[in-house]
Amino acid sequence: IIQCIDLTTLNATDSPNSVLDFVTTGRNFLKERNLPDVAAFCVFSNYTALVKRALKGSNISTACVATCFPHGQASLNVKLEEVKDAKTQGADEIDVVINRGLVIDGDYDTVFNEIEQFKHVAGSTHVKVILEVCELSLQQVYKMSQLAIKAGADFLKTSTGKGVAGADLRASLVMCLAIKEHYQETGKMVGFKAAGGISSSETAIQYFNLIGKILGVKWQTNEYFRIGASSLLKNIVKDLS
Repeated sequence: IIQCIDLTTLNATDSPNSVLDFVTTGRNFLKERNLPDVAAFCVFSNYTALVKRALKGSNISTACVATCFPHGQASLNVKLEEVKDAKTQGADEIDVVINRGLVIDGDYDTVFNEIEQFKHVAGSTHVKVILEVCELSLQQVYKMSQLAIKAGADFLKTSTGKGVAGADLRASLVMCLAIKEHYQETGKMVGFKAAGGISSSETAIQYFNLIGKILGVKWQTNEYFRIGASSLLKNIVKDLS
């Protein structure tokens, strides 16, 4: 599970110094305990290049959030520019957020087209599509999971971590079922990322087991499974000791 963590800082008070310290402290924390590396460090898009330089020579990915995170409330051109900028700065992974208001209005076509363009601009850079499941019904979560996959999402992600609630096992089950159906139809594996409120080993294991049960052991690696978290790593290490 440690190897599947996207170690995340997305605070209003983030700065170049605090982000660099976050990355350095996180890597030292793992090295001092002879633990495997996390999958990625995830930050706001304006710190992408900084993190990329700090991780040079490692196997850890540089991830960032984009498309006017956490609300997705901006014109499409503005959101596309942020994705372009993140790619130019060297992002390995870009977590994009959808406009949930459009989903609630039933304007699925616009949301689909936006995701499709996000992926087009990102190119080979992995795109994780954030649904913000606490704001949607399970039916909407299922529908958007299907559409995001068809639009080119490399990963489905539950939450921003900034909503009224975070990851939810029921919504995650629905998302995984959509991923499974797509795999059965096409043979293409799409990843799953749980984020928001996952801080204990017990909760992390629940999501790890959910992935194994619904999607299979092939998904239980950091290539296809991630947990976005800030405090989970320290709690897992504490439980291991």
